[in-house]
Amino acid sequence: MLDKYALRVTLLEIIQDDILNSILKLIPWFVCPIRSLIKLITGLHRPVPPIITLTRMSTKNKLTRAIQQLTHRAALAILQACVDHAELLQCPPVNIVIATQSGQIIASISMDEAYFLSIETARNKALTAASHKIDTRELPAAFAKELAVASGGKITAMAGGVPIWFRGECIGGVGIGGASDEDDIAIARAGIYAVQGSISREESLNVQDY
Repeated sequence: MLDKYALRVTLLEIIQDDILNSILKLIPWFVCPIRSLIKLITGLHRPVPPIITLTRMSTKNKLTRAIQQLTHRAALAILQACVDHAELLQCPPVNIVIATQSGQIIASISMDEAYFLSIETARNKALTAASHKIDTRELPAAFAKELAVASGGKITAMAGGVPIWFRGECIGGVGIGGASDEDDIAIARAGIYAVQGSISREESLNVQDY
């Protein structure tokens, strides 16, 4: 009787182990999408960093004016939101570049296994959006080639460059490279909206501060 009982216990343990192993094999198939979804949901409740600082600039008449400048904390928040959205879309890994309105690259990141050649295109997209204050797709086709040559390739009409607007002023641009045109644009916009920025002057003037 004791041997039969021990055999039953052993068989039961083997069956339980098989079931557990089967479940563990399935986990990688749904953990990544769930993790990305959790990041998106929790990101909605993440504190939004100050998007601008006010700086005084001298003019020829020795007067001053206040300008809005993108903060480093907002730039980091944009990077994180862009990465989260790229993972949610499950698109190819991308390069993300953020430029200020004065052309400074304030932040950038390359997702794991992103095409390294896309780093330069993402940079040019960010600079174009910040400099011309428009979505890079809106660059006039008639002048796009000439502007690209004149700027040494820094001005581009490739999709994926989106300006950052705040209270009626363009304070920078986000450039994404490595995914499809649609995904590049969606990722850039997700980053901008994460810090309560806007993608056009009109939209920024209609946004209420909370």
